[in-house]
Parts: sequence; C-alpha cells; structure tokens
Amino acid sequence: MTLGTYIKVFQFSVVIYDLLKRCDIVNPLINDKLLLSLGVLLIAVGQLLNVAVFNALGGIGVYYGYEFGYKVEMVSCFPYNVRWISDPQYWGVVFTIWGIYLVLGASSYLVPMLETFWYVMSMKVLEHSRGRKVAKSLIGKDIGKTECPDCPNGGVFGTACDNCGIIFEERAPK
Repeated sequence: MTLGTYIKVFQFSVVIYDLLKRCDIVNPLINDKLLLSLGVLLIAVGQLLNVAVFNALGGIGVYYGYEFGYKVEMVSCFPYNVRWISDPQYWGVVFTIWGIYLVLGASSYLVPMLETFWYVMSMKVLEHSRGRKVAKSLIGKDIGKTECPDCPNGGVFGTACDNCGIIFEERAPK
C-alpha cells in the first residue's frame, strides 16, 4: 500500500467511526428528499473531481510525488482548466464527505466542518505563498518548502527555487 492509501484509509475510518458511533443516521430512502438529492449531487461532483484529478496527474502526481523528487508535469486539462475551482482534488474530497453526511441524514456535521477547515487551511496557508509568509511570521520558519539541492546558495523551492529559479517539477526522479 502507498502512503496516500494509508492516509485515505485513516481519513475515511474517522468518517465511518463518526457516522457509526457518534452520529444518529437515518435510512437514505426516508431522508429529506432535498438533503438526499443535494448529498447525491455532492458525492457525484466530488468523485468526478477526484477521478479527473487522478486521470490528469496520475498516482505520483496525486500523492505529491514532486515532493519526493519525481517528475510531475504541469497540466491544463480538466479539472485544472476550470477557473472557478481551485484545488479540485481537495474540493472533491470535501464535497464527497459533505455528500455522505447529507445522504445519511447525520445528526452532527462536526467532522465535515473539521475536514472543510483543514482542507481550506491547506489550500490557503500551507500551499499558497501568502499563507506561507503568514505562517513564517507566526512560527519563525518557512513551511511547505524544501531546500534546493541544485542551488549553490542554499535556496528553497516550492514550485521554483527562490535563488536559482530551477523549476522543481522539471527535475528528474531521485
């Protein structure tokens, strides 16, 4: 199993535990029809985004292979060509989790709210240059960047080295 698989198993284990142990759920067929319809729509859109991301990036791209030195090409196909949805992989997960809770008529939405918070923070802080600057001012060190092994000046890179300009995605696998 890959690291990504372990992460997903853990994530959905939390959701399943929450639904079975903490929440009261109802039979989807007797659930409020509007909530049921909205939930099914969210699951469908979420899974469409997840499948499209996997098809566009492949397994290495989906599970942050560039962080481990693999070559991951920049893509401009669906869903990355849709301007109104940033980070389609994350939104796919968020939509799917909300959809599951709505379909099952869960009595608590704490886990979907926490998941949404985590993914939005990841999108806006951990993976965005402005957010990394704010985090750096709070904790005193840069997050989400790695030292550039090709840079004699010890630069760091996210998508490109701050000193030498080498684009990380163009590097060969280690």
